[in-house]
This record gives sequence, C-alpha cells and structure tokens, in this order.
Amino acid sequence: MQCIFAVLLRVAWWSSTTKLLVLVSPYQTGYYGVYDPPTNGRFPRPDDDSDIMMSVNRFMQPGTYNALYCSPNMELSQMISRIVGGLTQVMEPKNSLFGVKKGKFESCYESIRIRNKAKLKPDALKMSEIIRDTSCTEKVIASLASGNKISIHGMYSSFSPSRSTGTLFIEADKPIPMSKLIMRGHFFPRPGTYRWRAMAWYLGHLRVFGKCTDKDVWFLLDDIGDEWKSGKSIYRFLSVLNDEVGKDTILTKKSKILRRPWGDAAPRISKIDSTTAQSGDGTHYYKQKIMLGRFPASKPWGTFGSHIDCAELDPPVVLSSKNDRFGKKRFKNLHKKKETH
Repeated sequence: MQCIFAVLLRVAWWSSTTKLLVLVSPYQTGYYGVYDPPTNGRFPRPDDDSDIMMSVNRFMQPGTYNALYCSPNMELSQMISRIVGGLTQVMEPKNSLFGVKKGKFESCYESIRIRNKAKLKPDALKMSEIIRDTSCTEKVIASLASGNKISIHGMYSSFSPSRSTGTLFIEADKPIPMSKLIMRGHFFPRPGTYRWRAMAWYLGHLRVFGKCTDKDVWFLLDDIGDEWKSGKSIYRFLSVLNDEVGKDTILTKKSKILRRPWGDAAPRISKIDSTTAQSGDGTHYYKQKIMLGRFPASKPWGTFGSHIDCAELDPPVVLSSKNDRFGKKRFKNLHKKKETH
C-alpha cells in the first residue's frame, strides 16, 4: 500500500493570499509538488479505475486541510499523475500573495536600492535600520531575497535563501520574530518526543520547523531553495499529527465518496482494521486516522534561527507542561478553540 498526503490551503474570496495544493510522499527520494487546486476549491478526486482510495474532508471555512490518497497496487509516479491530472504545477509559488500587497515589493526594493547607492561605506545595509526608516517589513525583505532581488547575510540570516544571487546586500543584524514572517493561521505546532515541531506556510511553500529545547528559536528542517527535498519531513509531520488528533476514517473511491461513504453503503468503521477491506460489491476500503477539519493553527512565537543556535550538548528533554513553558496543554487547546483566518 502506497500513500500520498495532499495539503490544501483554502482562502477567503477577499484574501490576498493565493490558494495552493501540495502533494508529499516519503517513498524513494521523497516527493514534493505544488499545484493550483481544482476550480471547486476541493481536493482532486481520481476516477474509480485509478485504483486510488482517498479520505473525505469536511470544508467549513478558510484554512489548511489534508487528505490521504492510498493505492494497493499503483506506483508512486502513477498515483501522482492520476491525482493531479489536468492541474497546473506551480514551479515558483507566488509568495508575494502571502499576506502582502504586490505594490509593497516594488516600493521596498526601490528604498533599498536608493539607500545602497547613497551609502558612504562599502558595508552591507543593516536590516534593522531599513525596517526602521522605510516602509519595508521583514516579510517583504524575505520575499525579495527569495526572488533573488537582494542577498541577506549575517548571524540572523537563516530566514532567507543562502544561495540568493541578488546584488544588493543586507546584513540581518537582529533576530527576527516568527510572527513577523509567518501569518497567523499559517503556523501549526505540535510537541514531539524531544522537541517541538511545526508546519507552516512560508515564502509560498509548506515547510517543517524544529524548535530548540532550551530556547524559543525555530529552525527549518530543509533549506530554503531545496523545497523538493522536503516531502519526507512533511509526510512524517502529517503522519504523526493525524495519528495524534485524527479520527478513524474510511478511505474509498470517487463513486463511493459521492454516495457518502459514511452512510449505509459503507461497512462499519469498527469492523475494518488498518489494512484493506472489501465489501460485498467488490469495493475496497482502507481505514486510517485522518484529521477531517482544518489544521489547528497558532500565532507563531519565538524567533527564526538555525539548528546551531540550539544547545546541542544538552541532554534531550521529553516535552511536558513542566519542562516546556508552552507544553502539550497548549497543543491540546488548539483543537478546542476556533482560530480567526
């Protein structure tokens, strides 16, 4: 049985954020692909002859949702082709539409260019001074670096691509709060065995972060610019999250989805184990724990850093409400309150 997670970002009609569909798989070298979602704003539904079963989601409001696609016989490449058939792959996601108006980029870049031309010393411009004296924000500067308009260096530059080819140089001279870079509603934390993990939409991509055990510093598990390598880490995050907070769900084929698989046509979930089951009409079912609603989001906390900022010599600490000031209680509370998007 091979499975693929799909993650869908649904947005309100008035939002400046673009909607995206991401597919991830852990098999072989891993897979990560970004697509424009179907026009109906839902997960794609492969035809019955594809031999692909999928979970059914409950869409109620804007947010981030996931679905699981599984097949007992198909190869990974075949599954991807049948799932996204007819959809447009997005090679360079429009991170400019992630909560920032388009005109902000032009005005910020022009401000940086003018300041760079007027400076009397060859030193790089300091990011803190640019933010203080211009209309530039941390998010806009990060996006300009991602688009190779500028290059960011310095002790606190891990929020930007390390291989940017921009010819205007900026020194990241102070730590950057996560809340300045990631939108509220786009940050999904969970406690792990030894450290917190979080999945987030950042610079137009879905990414996974780790948190230092000794301080509120978050770091990327996969480098900016190497998004194609992140399929395994995202899949692993989704697998654990769904196992922790998901509900037993029947995966089935398109025709059964349209006939409400949780109705009389489907067998009782309690009678299906975690492997494939078959009903009297020959339809295959598969049971997994899946989070049917939108992901529990949190306002980002802490600062953006690197794994070298962590005290790696410290012994690993099992997270609990006693040794982490947010603790697992914070994670559980995310499922009880409603976030505003």
